Amino acid sequence: MDTKSTSGLLACCCSVLILGLAGATALPAGAIAADGLGQNTSSSGPVGEASIETPYIRFSISPRDGQYKIVDKQSKVQWNSNPFHARLGEITLNGAGQKPRLPLGRPEIRRVDPGLELTFHPLLEPSPAWVRVLIRPLDNGKTLEFRYASSPDIPVESIRLLDQAFWVTDHERGYIVVPTRMGQLIPADSGKAFKETFDTYDNEGCDMEMLGVVKRGAGLLVTWDDPYVEAEIRSTLPSVGPLVGR
Repeated sequence: MDTKSTSGLLACCCSVLILGLAGATALPAGAIAADGLGQNTSSSGPVGEASIETPYIRFSISPRDGQYKIVDKQSKVQWNSNPFHARLGEITLNGAGQKPRLPLGRPEIRRVDPGLELTFHPLLEPSPAWVRVLIRPLDNGKTLEFRYASSPDIPVESIRLLDQAFWVTDHERGYIVVPTRMGQLIPADSGKAFKETFDTYDNEGCDMEMLGVVKRGAGLLVTWDDPYVEAEIRSTLPSVGPLVGR
């Protein structure tokens, strides 16, 4: 997910709602209204991982590289971060006619009530400049909100969060739903490699601030509140690595 910026300070948020369809009990719409955070514990996991845990989901992230995963406790489905680059996301700078891309990895993690605050220092030279991401549970623990900001001394062109995350495969009967026109369903078993970008509220873009992802009967809904967000979908046919044949 790519967000454009025209100023030195960038702040936005997006939310991830877990829809546990496989073996889950259907609830009326009013039952998932944002009327509380539910039970939440922030704890350490394997090899120093930090985590957020609710009755419905478990989010864990590595301070070593920013790689993360979300486990849907109802369906037992795990949603993963970028399979090609271990990082939370990527930032593009705009300065002196150049637009370098820098990874958001190796976060400094601080526990805040009721979630986690991640601080990144993406500039190559020693600098106090920062990008900060706050992750917290909402909707009685069914939703995770990612809220981020950057310091004024970082010339931000764009920032990518949830970078190539929540990927699905044909083995998992996965597909993505895009709210464009009457709706577009993009299956993982197309057998083609491609990349599509959907601007928010643009022609042939996302008519609503959301995307849906489904695999193994479980669903995940990504929403945002910034009209300058670009949602990017990639289809790849890996010839090496753990995703070959999946």
